[in-house]
Parts: sequence; structure tokens; C-alpha cells
Amino acid sequence: MIIQKKYFDLLIVGAGPVGSTLANELLKYDRNFKICILEEHKKSGTPQQCSGLFSKNISDVVELKENEILQKIKGADLYSPSNFKFSLNTNKIQAYVIDRTIFDMRLAKQAKISGAGLLLNTKFLSAKKCKDIYKIKILDKLKNKENTIYSKYIAACDGASSIVAKKFNFPKMQCIYGYAIIIKAKTNQDKDFISKNKVALYFGEKIAPDFFLWKIPRAKQKTIEIGIASKKKPQIYLNEFIKRQKINKKNIIHKMGGLIPCEMRSQIIKNNIILVGDAAGQVKSTTGGGVIYGMKSAKIAANAIFLALKNNNNALLNNYSFLFNKSLGAELKKLKFIRNFLNSKKDAQIDFLIKTLDKKQIKKFIENYGDMDTVSPLIFELLKHPELWIDFFIVIYKILKNYLLK
Repeated sequence: MIIQKKYFDLLIVGAGPVGSTLANELLKYDRNFKICILEEHKKSGTPQQCSGLFSKNISDVVELKENEILQKIKGADLYSPSNFKFSLNTNKIQAYVIDRTIFDMRLAKQAKISGAGLLLNTKFLSAKKCKDIYKIKILDKLKNKENTIYSKYIAACDGASSIVAKKFNFPKMQCIYGYAIIIKAKTNQDKDFISKNKVALYFGEKIAPDFFLWKIPRAKQKTIEIGIASKKKPQIYLNEFIKRQKINKKNIIHKMGGLIPCEMRSQIIKNNIILVGDAAGQVKSTTGGGVIYGMKSAKIAANAIFLALKNNNNALLNNYSFLFNKSLGAELKKLKFIRNFLNSKKDAQIDFLIKTLDKKQIKKFIENYGDMDTVSPLIFELLKHPELWIDFFIVIYKILKNYLLK
């Protein structure tokens, strides 16, 4: 690690998609800004800790390259606790399975080309504010040597277990633990699953309490990811699933895991330090996905930092929190409400919900207007289709009558 500069306008901790996007977006405003990105691993995107399943809405924030795409997803199979299968089938691409190492490295490289400094194998240790600037201790992991740099602002883009958030006592947030394996697709059943271009989701208290279990095909690599998120020892539940599915453990080629936020932090800015992405809890509670919301939040943060630097006014950093809550926060709260609702249901109730979705008109409507990232478009489209109001009213009435009012 060679530090050519000591003083920066912004230090970004974490060179994942969120940190790299923040650097790229800020440098679009002014390439003279001095930005440093710290990444504690040898390269961005490693070790792999994320499934890399992005909804089609990823195009709103970045253009994917063909070499990053492992498979294009056009549908999903949802399995209820009683193993009832609800199939969503479309002819359109709904999501992409991405090689996160290639994707993350490309964004980090772009940030470096744009003018940001990128320090790999470098860990954030501590920071102390001295008047209007932070004195920051970092560790060169290769040389096991501490160095000192200075920055006006710090952006924590270092995930759910953010060391920056801990060091500066940001409010805690609830998280669940995700655990996944990647297996070689060797059996005919595995190859058939990959060929369908669909993901599979499994629900149930004995399968994945508090969340769900997933299977994601990765055609280009001829592999399948099987993962789960739960508050209660996810590895045990995943191992049980592997046994039931008669999956040969010798076919496992990779294991990964990490924390997944269940909610947004109540505070995402403090003393010229901002939290962005998973570090801020900017994650869909329904699916655990956070890359798209994180990258959108990074763009909002870049605008706030630009205004603060341009006008030499630290108070303008607060625009980040305000604009995030205005443009993205409300939608994430809706998704959190849905997650809380689902987590409050017993297996019999989840069975009822999934079987109800299989009603022909409702199923077709979801296939046409459903969205992995947001519920608002689905609601707005429903308002345009009065012929479906009775069906949805009956569903809601049954839920209220049978479950919520008990």
C-alpha cells in the first residue's frame, strides 16, 4: 500500500458497489475532489458473501456487462410450508444473477479511473475529530503497519457489521444471519432447475423461521446457490434441507454467510460521518437485498456531500438523511411492514396466503405488475383494475377474519 496523499475531502470505508458508486457519483460533480476508498480485502467483491440476485431495476442505477451476468431470471416457484407450489412465469427478464466479484471489481476500477484513491488490504481502525477534520488510523494488513490519514468527511459503506458505525456509537439495528452454499449442478434434477430460469423460495417454521430459504441457478458456472436467512441457527436448517433434498455434500464448492439488516438505522448521519447501504440498513426487509437501494442511496449521499464541500457548509450533509427518507425511506418502511406481517403468521396462515395468490386473476396480475424492489407500483396498478378489487377485498377480508382479529 502506497499512500501518495494524506489529506482527503472524503474517506469511504468499503469498496463494494455502494462505496464505489458514492465515489463515482461525487467525482462526476467535480473530479478535483480528493477521495480515498479503503477495502480491507485483497480485492473488491471478495470473499463472496452475497447471492448476487439483482432485480431488473438494477438498470436504474448501473448498466450490467454481459460477462457479469451468470443467468437471467424470468420467474419464481414459491413453496408453502405444506409444499404447495405457486409458480410465477413470465416471458420477460425479472432479475439477473450476477458474478459479484467481477461486478464489484469493475465499479471499484471505475472509481479509481475517475480519480479516487483505492487502498486494498487496508483496514479502518479509528478516527478522532480534530477541529474540522478527522485524524484516521488505518492498518496496512500486508505489512502489518499502521498509517495516518486525514479526511473532512467519512462515509461508512462497510456493511451491516459496520466498524465505523460501532466506533461512533450509531444506533443499533436488528439483523438476521444469512448462510449459503454453492453446489455443482451434477444431477438431472439440478440441470433441469437451471434450465427453467427461475428461482425457488421455500417457506415454513421448520424450513426457515423468520425468513425463507432460496435456490438460485447460476447457468454460466453450472452451479446452484442454496441459502437461508434466519435468527435461529441458519446452518442447521440449511443442513436439514440438504438432507431432505438428498444433496451430495461433496458437490459443495463454496460456503458464505453474513449479517442482513432487518430494519433501517434510526440515525444515518452524525458529526460529518454518514452511513450508506447495508451499514445504514437500507435493505429490503422482504428479500434481504440491498445493492440497488444502497446504490441509489449513494447517489443521494454524493449530492449532499457535493453541496457541503462546494459551500463549505457541513450542515448541508443533513440533506442526505432528508432526501433519503423522502425518496426511498417510505418504500422501505412498507417492505418492513410486509416482513413483520409475514413473520407474525403461522405455517397454516402462510399456506393460506400462498394458495390464495394462485387464484388465476391474481396470479396473472402479479406476473404482469409485480416488482421485487417495491410494492407501490403494484398498488397503483391495482387501482386501475376495478375488476380485481373484489378478489383482493375477499383475500384481505379472509385474512382479517381468520387471523388478525383472533
